[in-house]
Amino acid sequence: MDKHTQFLVLIDHDGTLCQTSPTAYDSLRYALDHALRVTKLTPKFIQLDAIISQLTGTTEKRLIEELISLYQVEKSKQKLFEEAFYKGRTNWYKTMKSHNEFVFDTYYPDMEQLIEAMAKKSSYHLGLVTGNPSSVIEERLSPHIKKRFISNKKLFGSFGEESDSRKGLIKLAIDKAKSLFEGFSIVKDANGFISNVFYIGDSKHDFIAGLKAKVKTIYIPSRSLQHVKSIKSEEYISLLEEVLEHEMLITNDCASEETFKFVNLREN
Repeated sequence: MDKHTQFLVLIDHDGTLCQTSPTAYDSLRYALDHALRVTKLTPKFIQLDAIISQLTGTTEKRLIEELISLYQVEKSKQKLFEEAFYKGRTNWYKTMKSHNEFVFDTYYPDMEQLIEAMAKKSSYHLGLVTGNPSSVIEERLSPHIKKRFISNKKLFGSFGEESDSRKGLIKLAIDKAKSLFEGFSIVKDANGFISNVFYIGDSKHDFIAGLKAKVKTIYIPSRSLQHVKSIKSEEYISLLEEVLEHEMLITNDCASEETFKFVNLREN
């Protein structure tokens, strides 16, 4: 890699950067109730947690599309429903914080170490790629983490209201980076992967989205070494690692020497 190459590192939020507070589900339930009130729709008994589980690895926009279908929201009210959902969820966090009742997300130490190491390098740009809307992430992020994702006084990344797919968010973040960071351009390797863009996620859906977007992907299925070794022993993973040896890394520790080498923070 050329010494003047600039790197873009895109990080998923829930499960990757942090262990999500259980209150996140309460905020989603409140957001749905708020959207129903604003659009004057009759509430139904639905298994919201089951729907969210089925849509793991997508975005909040995709969740809203599913809810619009379930509630048969007429076309003239769909935009209002979506906007009310985002606003309701954001307001939930604002209210909890104002009453000192918000249980914050717990940031993983290995991710904090990796982020701090990158922040010291002018050639690294950090961005969030998350299914959460930007207004919700603004409320959820702790100031010491948020400052590492600020560019031109604004939170940088791609967010849940901007696409209904994780792959779409990754590609959108790359396009934003090309416009925002002077001198940043993508570099492709022999396999057609972008070798100076990294995506870090914790779910199988994140992992697949990163590979589909043709960026170098770090998959953290667990912070347990035993669990990660079990996943790496699966036949399809062994095949992928053989074919995409330099494009993917499966790890339980983002502060490891192996991870630092993968993202070019150490000489290989």
